[in-house]
Amino acid sequence: MKNYDLWDLANKKRDVHRFSTLFTAQNVRDLLSTDEGLNNAMEWCKDTAVTHVYIESYRDGYTAERSALEKAKKFFIDNGIDISGCVTTTQIGKKSTGWNAISCFTNIPTQDKLQEIFEYTASMFDEIMIDDFWFTDCECDECKEAKGDQSWSDYRCDLMVKLSRDRILKPSRKVNPNVKIIIKYPQWYDRFHV
Repeated sequence: MKNYDLWDLANKKRDVHRFSTLFTAQNVRDLLSTDEGLNNAMEWCKDTAVTHVYIESYRDGYTAERSALEKAKKFFIDNGIDISGCVTTTQIGKKSTGWNAISCFTNIPTQDKLQEIFEYTASMFDEIMIDDFWFTDCECDECKEAKGDQSWSDYRCDLMVKLSRDRILKPSRKVNPNVKIIIKYPQWYDRFHV
């Protein structure tokens, strides 16, 4: 039998400090879509004092199935874990001319897909974290034309603010008036994956 003193302490002190983790959309598919996988995840959360789980709906062109997301959400809530949704805005629609995982957010079909992803996620979660990749580095002809005489910095800043308001916040709140959106900025450094 496992010792859950750490889990008990984490629950007693969750108003002071909380440990969180993220299950990617692919983790939802591969690890959280079975009872065994959910039970293993819960054991891991207890062993590591994790009391808040971010359950991702989209990453790298993959959208997790609603049934798996809703099952995982219910399971964690029933087991005393706080939950939030998550979206990682990689490989949505048209690729950027820059970094391969990033999208051309000037492109209207890409904007439509972005909005669809957030509406989908807001239909299940009252809090959604945007993980790491909320930016664009594209310099395609479509972006150059839209940019006009602006600097790249000004154009991209204006574009991302407009998308945040018009393609994420407004549509998400139309689906779920209680939804909160969090941006998690990257913590990329040399030894991150060592």
